[in-house]
Amino acid sequence: MERGNTALRWLDRNIGIPLAVAVGFLRKRSPLPSSVGSIGLVCLGAIGDFLLATSGIRSLRAKYPGAMIVLFASNANSDLAGLIHGVDRILPIPATQPFAALRMLRGNRCDVMIDFGQWTRLSALLVGMSGSSFTIGFNTPGQCRGGPYDLTVKHSADRHEFYNFSALYGAAGVESTSPPRIVPSMRSVQALPELRQPYVVMHPWAAGEKHHLREWPIARWATLARTLVAKGFQAVFTGAPADLPRSRSIPRALTDLGAAVIDSTGRLSLAQVCAVMADAACVVSVNTGNMHLAAALNVPVVGLHGPTNPARWGPIGGNAQIVRPSSDECCYLNLGWEYPRNPPDCMGAIAVEQVSLAVFRALKLVTANPQ
Repeated sequence: MERGNTALRWLDRNIGIPLAVAVGFLRKRSPLPSSVGSIGLVCLGAIGDFLLATSGIRSLRAKYPGAMIVLFASNANSDLAGLIHGVDRILPIPATQPFAALRMLRGNRCDVMIDFGQWTRLSALLVGMSGSSFTIGFNTPGQCRGGPYDLTVKHSADRHEFYNFSALYGAAGVESTSPPRIVPSMRSVQALPELRQPYVVMHPWAAGEKHHLREWPIARWATLARTLVAKGFQAVFTGAPADLPRSRSIPRALTDLGAAVIDSTGRLSLAQVCAVMADAACVVSVNTGNMHLAAALNVPVVGLHGPTNPARWGPIGGNAQIVRPSSDECCYLNLGWEYPRNPPDCMGAIAVEQVSLAVFRALKLVTANPQ
């Protein structure tokens, strides 16, 4: 929603900035309550942001064992929210309908409300006007969004987003250092009966504005799939319904491999994708929510980075590997939308050999040469 909806982005900047400044000027700041009976977490970002932001819930529960924890998630993440442990209530929030979203928040006001939005003024305004006793959010440089909160945390472009989110929990008195972890709610064969072991999951599709700049060439995915099938692995492609028009070209190029290739694009819910990834030998993904999902499942993951900066947005966990181009022109994205006028082809600079070698390392195959 935040990066992909052009109309909302225009409104957010041109109307949201003056409103956020005005609300901040008029708002009387409140202190952190001495007694906390309810905590609201507003997570309206994409899947990756959602997973990184909710990783502190376990620490939050330990700090406030008697408090009710309410997770306000976007409709897109409501399926995944059910896999987050430690939450008492999950409320899907209509992020594209600001007035309806505000009514929901005001009807479920909390003692403490934490907003995990990094740059949008919309979430800052919603949380600041929610009627909650104490609100926390990011004061991101250049984004004019800190005014509506009682307490702000400086958002830093010099650390991984996981640590920015941890700082928000820190403002509520919670030390949060555990990486994201989720447990699937079903077995992989329940989600995709045609699976056979061993298999590698491949996620070629990015989302949001200028997503094509974060996608690896289709022909190279096909080459990687053929290499893996030749090694005895099933190649499983994943994707959302919106990816269907683009996804058909890869399996079409691999029809001679028969059942060794599965295209599950548009067929699975997020919970089912979790189940399929959890039993995979490895997950290969461009920098998108599925990459963070694999890392949260503690599965070996190879993340492909072009415009995205892995120091800011790489997968979290000991089972993760990063593949990136060597060019200094790449890895320039901070908040996700700072594309230059004539962006270089960063993903095209990643060779099949680079990715194959990283995958073979993840699979612990005894070979020095990926050919």
